[in-house]
Amino acid sequence: MVALQGPMHGTIVSIAVCPNRGSAYGVSLPKLPFLSQDSVADVQGVGSLPTVRLERRLGKLPVQTMNEIKRALVSALDLEPTASPSR
Repeated sequence: MVALQGPMHGTIVSIAVCPNRGSAYGVSLPKLPFLSQDSVADVQGVGSLPTVRLERRLGKLPVQTMNEIKRALVSALDLEPTASPSR
């Protein structure tokens, strides 16, 4: 599972699946020590999960991969990308 921290007390989750089925909504994940085989993050399987349900962090995805997942979510949900709010 790839977890993206949301603004509320939950976590938006995208499930990492194997193998790559060639879906337009799958983002290939690089080879990482915590992944046992080639995997994709399937942004069609998005849900909400309370952070207390997450037992431990297995690793961290590279920033470039997280940006690809975010772009895939924007595309899958037919959203318009927006600029980050200034704080």
